[in-house]
Amino acid sequence: MTKKDSFEYRFRDSIDSDKLSPLVIMLHGYGSNEDDLFSFASDLPENYKIVSLRAPYSLPYGGFSWYDINLDSSSNFKINISQAKDSILKIKDFVENELKNKYSFDINNICLIGFSQGTILSY
Repeated sequence: MTKKDSFEYRFRDSIDSDKLSPLVIMLHGYGSNEDDLFSFASDLPENYKIVSLRAPYSLPYGGFSWYDINLDSSSNFKINISQAKDSILKIKDFVENELKNKYSFDINNICLIGFSQGTILSY
């Protein structure tokens, strides 16, 4: 039995698949999934490998999040900082251990891009 990847994801190889290409990691926003930002893959340079990750926390109606967002009794947004930090560590581990073992890319040339929650984690 083979180990399942830590994340569901979409992948686009570079035209130089055997070279240590730059890697772009896409992180979607709250309530979306790995297909959302992957639609921009064709607009990025062909010599980049692209991975679009699905966030680990399921939401109703089929969406996903990198961390929970709730309202407190005063209607202020509260984020689950522990989940956000855990998502960052999971992404780091996924890149350094799982992706690195599957694909050749330049570990020193990684770009994170995101939307909404994905932007926050990218920062």
